[in-house]
Amino acid sequence: MIRLENNRIDKILVKEYLKEIEFVVKNIEGLDDINSYRKEFEAGFARFLGAKYALAVNSGTDALQLALLALGIGKGDAVIIPDLTYISTALVVKYVLAEPILVDVKKEDLTIDEAKIEKAITPNTKAIIAVHMFGHPCNMGKLRVVAQKHNLYLIEDSCQALGSAYKDKYVGTFSDISAFSFSYYKPLSSLAGNGGMLVFNNNAYKDRIEKFINLWKTDISLLEADRKFNKISLTDIATVKIKLKYINQIIESRNNAKKLYEENLLHLRYIEVFKDTKGFFSVRENYHILAKDRDKLHAFLKKKGIDAELPYPPMHTLKLFRKQNNTDFKITEDYYNRGLHLPLYSFIKKEEMLEVVEAIREFYQ
Repeated sequence: MIRLENNRIDKILVKEYLKEIEFVVKNIEGLDDINSYRKEFEAGFARFLGAKYALAVNSGTDALQLALLALGIGKGDAVIIPDLTYISTALVVKYVLAEPILVDVKKEDLTIDEAKIEKAITPNTKAIIAVHMFGHPCNMGKLRVVAQKHNLYLIEDSCQALGSAYKDKYVGTFSDISAFSFSYYKPLSSLAGNGGMLVFNNNAYKDRIEKFINLWKTDISLLEADRKFNKISLTDIATVKIKLKYINQIIESRNNAKKLYEENLLHLRYIEVFKDTKGFFSVRENYHILAKDRDKLHAFLKKKGIDAELPYPPMHTLKLFRKQNNTDFKITEDYYNRGLHLPLYSFIKKEEMLEVVEAIREFYQ
């Protein structure tokens, strides 16, 4: 039986985390202490990615919305996003009173199809959100060409892709501004499942973002969308701050898990896997496949205690975005109908993954 521990870390990390919590409780007494502690974590995160600035916030959703606000995107504007994404990517566009424009994804990696973006651009389009779906890096070279050609902002939704790289450079460093998440299943997941990060190189964005974070101190009417932003908690910072020290080991463990699944499933009849291609390196949030008789396989795995999950619904099928139904979303729909997410997390054991593989083989036999 597979036991999934969403925030699983090894014994060393547990010990260090407990020491860090003790330090926080004993030493952080005022706002200056809190800010200093947070800034130390932000600086380390920026150094790891090779970016100039990082700002910790309450969630990846908040990070994405603050990115849009920092770029001045609001009422009457349009933002291009992939149809296959977590719903927060679409909702934050609505939160700032702009309109999400949906584009289908590519079959080989489930990231936004650059070839279809230009057809979706209108005079109101202000930005593209490149979602590194399930850890797969978007083709940032092509996306930057499109964004520059049409004078659009480029935002990276890197919430599922910390450690993933495009042409040997970490995702989250190719755009005007990018967002990361520390929720469950992520390479850096916090104890409570909260927390996010904004990463950018333009100092002007820092002042704009902090203005919205600190609205409670000034004038809430400055914020058009009816949401408030909370700062990341100290316990969440403590978790991810410790894990950041071991980020290379975490990435290695997830990469090894990806390779093991790939080696064992690649030639299995009725299963399709997603491989990295040259210039693209993915750190997977889960191990996603396409499967024949997916629903029956899913039920079979559940009966064996294996926590496989079904895909997110495509954005165009949701009532909030349904008016774009006439657009072609064949790849997203195919993934929704045949996709399955297999267990993968930091330091997952080889025996656990092989048990999943054997169960899949048993089902098709």
